[in-house]
Amino acid sequence: MRHSPTTRRLLVVAIMLFGPHTGAASSLAATPGLAADGPLPPHAIALQAEQAPKAPTADSARYIIELVDPPLARLSSAASGGRPRVDALAPGRPFDAAGRLDTRSAPAVDHAAYLAERQAQFMDALRRVAPTAEALYHYQVAFNGVTVRLTRAEAEAARRLPGQRGVSVEEAVLPLMDASLPRIAAARAWSDPRVGGRADAGRGQRIAVIDSGISARHPFFDPSGFSAPEGFPRASLRIGDQVLDYPPTQRAEYTNAKVIVARTYVNPERVDPSAGDPLAVYTPLADGVGGFHGAHVAGIAAGSLARGAPGSSAGNLDLSGVAPGAYLMAYKFTDAYTPEILAMIDDAVADGADVINNSWGTAAMNVSAPAEHPVARAFEAASEAGVVVVAAAGNAGTNGEATLGGPQQMIESVITVANSQTGRRFAWKLYATGSELPSELAEHPTAYEPFENAFGVIEKPAARLADFCNPLGLAFGAAGKVVFEPLSGSCPIPGLDLPIALPDQLGWVTKLILAGVANAATPVPLVESIVFYGPDGDPQTLVTLLGFLDQVKPIFEQLGLAVKFPVVAIITGPDAMALADWADAHPGGLRLRLDSTPEARFDPSLDDAINPTSGQGPVPTALLASRAGVALKPDLSAPGTDIVSANTDADGAPDGYLTASGTSMASPHVAGAAAVVQQVHPDWGPAAIKAALMLTSDPSVTVDGATAPATVQGAGRLNLARAIDPGLLIMPPSVGLRWPGGTQDTLALVLADVRQDPVGGVTYRVRETPGPDGPRIFDLAPEASVSLAAGAETLFALRTRDAELPPGVYDGWIVFEEAESAAYTLRWRYRLEITGDRQDVLLINVRRSASGGAAPAIPGLPGLPG
Repeated sequence: MRHSPTTRRLLVVAIMLFGPHTGAASSLAATPGLAADGPLPPHAIALQAEQAPKAPTADSARYIIELVDPPLARLSSAASGGRPRVDALAPGRPFDAAGRLDTRSAPAVDHAAYLAERQAQFMDALRRVAPTAEALYHYQVAFNGVTVRLTRAEAEAARRLPGQRGVSVEEAVLPLMDASLPRIAAARAWSDPRVGGRADAGRGQRIAVIDSGISARHPFFDPSGFSAPEGFPRASLRIGDQVLDYPPTQRAEYTNAKVIVARTYVNPERVDPSAGDPLAVYTPLADGVGGFHGAHVAGIAAGSLARGAPGSSAGNLDLSGVAPGAYLMAYKFTDAYTPEILAMIDDAVADGADVINNSWGTAAMNVSAPAEHPVARAFEAASEAGVVVVAAAGNAGTNGEATLGGPQQMIESVITVANSQTGRRFAWKLYATGSELPSELAEHPTAYEPFENAFGVIEKPAARLADFCNPLGLAFGAAGKVVFEPLSGSCPIPGLDLPIALPDQLGWVTKLILAGVANAATPVPLVESIVFYGPDGDPQTLVTLLGFLDQVKPIFEQLGLAVKFPVVAIITGPDAMALADWADAHPGGLRLRLDSTPEARFDPSLDDAINPTSGQGPVPTALLASRAGVALKPDLSAPGTDIVSANTDADGAPDGYLTASGTSMASPHVAGAAAVVQQVHPDWGPAAIKAALMLTSDPSVTVDGATAPATVQGAGRLNLARAIDPGLLIMPPSVGLRWPGGTQDTLALVLADVRQDPVGGVTYRVRETPGPDGPRIFDLAPEASVSLAAGAETLFALRTRDAELPPGVYDGWIVFEEAESAAYTLRWRYRLEITGDRQDVLLINVRRSASGGAAPAIPGLPGLPG
């Protein structure tokens, strides 16, 4: 069956709460539908003979060992902020004309051979302290190292070996546009001639999505107007170091000219060769409970132009991703642990990704040295190779400060995204008409469960059946009508024993089962739709309970019965009961209209308010540094609450659209925006793109109506129209400082004029805008300004005011406003913590937390993965 949006939220939150399976091995043969009959294909036999590792023991774990030599991506540094384009094309640099890493170039091939030799030498040395050690993964592109199963004692011995840079135990990983597109000024950006219109936004850029897969056949990934680059599409299954290509028929199902990569990754220790051909067992589709996450995220970043509505494949909402012209590349984790993530990063960089989106987090949230984490190291190398890396901030914000979702969210080279709201909420209605029907009975709040039915509008006469349980009455009374039935009573299902006992208040579900059986018995369904009504109860909660029918379907199948459930709507309350009374008093006079397109409602109090679940800074490094500049996290905010995007069913099949919330949904807004900025400025590197996105963001995000602090909203909320034409870049684009009281210092900022077709020089007025109730901390004259020649760079010095500020946290913006016409306004974000008495510092930190220990301000469940 198809789950309603709320049902899907419940299922995904269950995954988030209980986590992935962590047993030693999973038996695929025990899972229905996964066992294969007949002999194994050659590649599966090779897997069984060569790849299957020794059985894990209770006192061992998989360890990631980083070696000292640089990976391929670090052969040319992009530390200046530009992509490795001009100088990188010189002999000995492994980049192509587009600035992407070319793993087939002679320098890359030579270095890869060198790394392989060094890895083999290290494995020989490792076996002297861990005799049974075998490498499960070898990494060379964004990370140089291996993954090996070791005991704790062996891991300690490995840390003492020469040639290694670090030894880290594996960690579990969890997956962490309509209304949102106007909020980020996407339409104005699309209208820029350099973008070329909505359909071409991001054209030619490659957005990699490390997540739960993408289903390429979904209409939101329509390949019309796309041509795949040479050598694409690509589709493969990676089990440790073994890479198996999907055959052409499967590749055609999993990819198209827009979704140009579909790769699946499986922990080699979890593979049971007796389960059959792994290429049939594991797919890159967005399948399984919660599997829709990857398709939803990909659609936000780069979904094609489409029309639909949440909860349906039909509807009249105008939908697309931020960069509908961009390519998508899917890297699916089926066993979500960091060794597989490293393999995905390696492959994404090798596949030529321009942007990598990461709507997931790791178990290690509060690490003291995030930059030394293997995943962070790989992302830093990817950034040096010219790849923009974007990550969700995580959904633990209700726990207060320092709640980012993993080390990759804490490093400077990654753009970390918080979740702001748009104020938009959806509401579904059931419409009633009839001669002299009272106006107050014409509209009813409802919730729909369409099951597998794709419907837009159903409008037909209402049928009031004398006995719903009578098959003849059902056959003759329901055809061509909308059945209007009470949420009371039940129907016997002859010969069927339900797997669980139904309480009296759920007896009405048996009516739905009876209708599903009746529909399956005829070529044309007898019961197209049912509107249930009752005196009380929440319609959405009642619809959610229909997830129980997933348990019933196998019983029908065992009896040889197909089941086709009708579309269901539920209304409750006094008006629902009054409508039923009116229908009884006017036989044949009532018509009902079920409409899958919801009404959008706007709550001004939530417009640009931070979602309380959004992960917060500061990074742990900021809490440890005695006097240092550290990454100010998150970097910026983007809409991530009630976002409409692609939905898939449990088998990965397209299943319309649904709303979802979380920083998972905020991050791909920024990933899509980065692709559009890269399209307009192909010579800019990750640092420049990050600066443009941050400096042009709107400082509009709030907590309880007040301006949100830097550790909650970052620089501000994304504004794509301004990001593609910032006029000025400032490096670094923000700063976090921590030093003891009585300290003064001067900061040097690098300013670069990047105006489009500049004529002459430019002057910016400079002022400080402190946070709410905060003092100014920099010594700026009232008429401070800075001038730049056309296309030039200059230094701008900022000196702290004095040494008398008491211990506490101070944040705000330095505003650079173009003096002649205010055509450009840039806001440079800062946060300063002055240390002193521990109690004083904690008091000031707590007062501006986004959570405050209160319940989330948004209705429904507090968050989704990512």
